[in-house]
Amino acid sequence: MSGRDRSTDNFTLINAFIAFLVFCLLLIVVWFGSASNTERRIQAQTNSQHYADSAAKEIQEKCGLVATSSYAECVEKIVKATREDQRSQYDLKAQIDSAQWAFWILVISVAGVFVTIAGIAYVRLTLREMEATNIIGEKSVEASTRAAVASERSVEVATTTIIENQRAWVKATISLDGPLVFENGEAKIRLRATTKNVGLTPAQFVDVTIRMFANSSTGIGPIDVQRSLCDEIRLRPIGQGFGYSLFPNDEITQTIYIALAKEDVARASQQLSGFMSVYVIGCVDYTTVFRDRHHQTGFIFDLVRFEPAHPQNHFIIEIAAGTLPIERIRLVFAPYGSFAD
Repeated sequence: MSGRDRSTDNFTLINAFIAFLVFCLLLIVVWFGSASNTERRIQAQTNSQHYADSAAKEIQEKCGLVATSSYAECVEKIVKATREDQRSQYDLKAQIDSAQWAFWILVISVAGVFVTIAGIAYVRLTLREMEATNIIGEKSVEASTRAAVASERSVEVATTTIIENQRAWVKATISLDGPLVFENGEAKIRLRATTKNVGLTPAQFVDVTIRMFANSSTGIGPIDVQRSLCDEIRLRPIGQGFGYSLFPNDEITQTIYIALAKEDVARASQQLSGFMSVYVIGCVDYTTVFRDRHHQTGFIFDLVRFEPAHPQNHFIIEIAAGTLPIERIRLVFAPYGSFAD
């Protein structure tokens, strides 16, 4: 039984006890009134007989010797005096009874006041106990809620851990597949992109997107371009026919052509006096069998010029030198822009 149930039972018992006390007091009052009425009736009969005997004796003693003409008057005087005495006795008795009745009413009222005060005090104590019980109950509910939330989070963490350990993970390997060609003011190159599922479950809608970016004076860097590219891909509705499926340990190699627009080449050349810093920026987008959401793998490479005379160094692209054969260019993995989610 809870504390609140015990308090309710106790409150019911004390109410019953108070009602019993009030009932007993009412019984006492009724008994006292009945006893008083009986006593008054007996006393009235006794007094009536006493006054009758006393009046008869007094009439015999006082009126027996008077003349016959005065006898009736003597008797009337004695009877009238006797009635006055009897009435005075009745009035006195009534006053005594009223005083006694008022006294017992006062006693009962005082007792009722004390009983009421005791009941109010107990009710206050009961309410405090119930309030304390409610506080304890609220704290118990709060603790249970926290425990449920913690349990839910634990389940969520466990589920996430299982999914992350069992889901598909797609990596990309990017390599050169042709020269860097300058034609009609544009810069073009052919790349080989190999994607492989290194996870434990199939990957779906695998799609590789690569862009070429050159330095500019706009303040936009390669990371900004990559973020914009990947965010744009995330907005695509899943399952529109883009991409292919990769089972665990499967890989697919694609040939991808990318180009730098004429305006971008000219802007980069103007900023670096005939040279330009070129970046190969990409994002692999796919979904897993566990969640209907985009997962991505990002990468950034520096496209640099290789000089056999300085094999340990990398140089930015000289536009005036024209087309660079594959032997004279390198893709260098950048220490930024690499991520997987």
